[in-house]
Amino acid sequence: VASKDSRLARRLASMLSSPCFRVFMSKDVTGLEVAGAVKNVIAIAAGICEGLGLGTNAVAALVTRGCSEMRRVAVERGGQPVTLSGLSGVGDAFLTCFGPLSRNRTVGVRLGRGESLE
Repeated sequence: VASKDSRLARRLASMLSSPCFRVFMSKDVTGLEVAGAVKNVIAIAAGICEGLGLGTNAVAALVTRGCSEMRRVAVERGGQPVTLSGLSGVGDAFLTCFGPLSRNRTVGVRLGRGESLE
């Protein structure tokens, strides 16, 4: 949960947490917003690489550079670098770029194979 209001973040985290699901809090709203948006673009690009058959090295390089750029954009907009190094940054990006259930990655794979968006 990202909020400048620590009290609100604690209340929301308490409401959403369970013994099987831990909710983390952050004051870095900007960092989380940038990470949440940019990781989707990176995942589409990673999927395109896969769809084109460029191999795992190409995908790994693209995701690595993409995460670096994601951090730069977030910091430029006022986000904290540490946010992009955690679960909300690279953690979410890795899942979205490499997870077989990722819709963005799947769109990229299909585009890379020559399918249209329609």
